Amino acid sequence: MEKLEALKHASAKGVDYWMAREIGSPLGYEVWAKFEPVIERAAAAMRASDLDPSHHIVLTDKMMERGKGAQAPGRDYFLTRAACYLIAMNGDPSSIPSYSLRHKRIERPQGNSGRNRAGGVIGRSLRSCGGDSP
Repeated sequence: MEKLEALKHASAKGVDYWMAREIGSPLGYEVWAKFEPVIERAAAAMRASDLDPSHHIVLTDKMMERGKGAQAPGRDYFLTRAACYLIAMNGDPSSIPSYSLRHKRIERPQGNSGRNRAGGVIGRSLRSCGGDSP
């Protein structure tokens, strides 16, 4: 848990978030191609629970080093704490370390909007934190 907390970022508005490429290795995924499907499974789990994954998992692009110092664009994701928790829960059990993520409970609002109370604010904040994007 301490490793993931050390990788936490904060937006200009004070919203905590993580970058998917930074947490893959601590969760046991050394290869991005094996980690990205886990992120997709977490998004599917959110949809199955009537939560909007775009409030917790936001696609972004970043320049990444390739062989011999070259740089090329690559995919990454901004993740909320809830997304990190679901990613850990939806991953390959043999790849996940024995520690678990502490998480804030996702509460559903009264009514049938299908959005959680924190999710809408977190998602909008993540999308508006351009200054912190890679």
